[in-house]
Amino acid sequence: MTPEREASLRTLVDALVRNPRASMEDLAAALGVSRATLHRLVSSRDDLIRELSEHAVGACTKTFAKLDLDTGPADKVIMRLVQALTPNTSFYLFLRDATDLNHALECEWERDRSKLTAVFQRGQEDGLFRVDISARWMVDALGGLLHAAAEAAHEGRSRQRT
Repeated sequence: MTPEREASLRTLVDALVRNPRASMEDLAAALGVSRATLHRLVSSRDDLIRELSEHAVGACTKTFAKLDLDTGPADKVIMRLVQALTPNTSFYLFLRDATDLNHALECEWERDRSKLTAVFQRGQEDGLFRVDISARWMVDALGGLLHAAAEAAHEGRSRQRT
């Protein structure tokens, strides 16, 4: 993917996170182009949603693949994962709200979810995490916290005030 396409997708995903019902005209305005130019970039809103979903899942999958989730203490692995996921928060906000993911994307996420569950289980075995709640719940809780943090950053609420 070219850097220009990546930048366009980031702008479009930000616009859709702010306004999930944004029209193609609204999205073109967010990009600073005409609707006709936007249609040359992506043929339809459905195609755009599909491309953004695939890009978001791909970015997450690449992040999981780049990090060696099996190496190091589980708490440090989780910290590395959060840091690595942070640059793509708008894509993950979009993905979390996308209700019509296709089966292949859902399978990819389930594979990554299983890897992350294993990290939490390892942390429980090593005494780093509580054992009275399930590792699967910890994955869900982490996802919820990451989603809330991404929303706060996206809305400008995460900046520390002096």
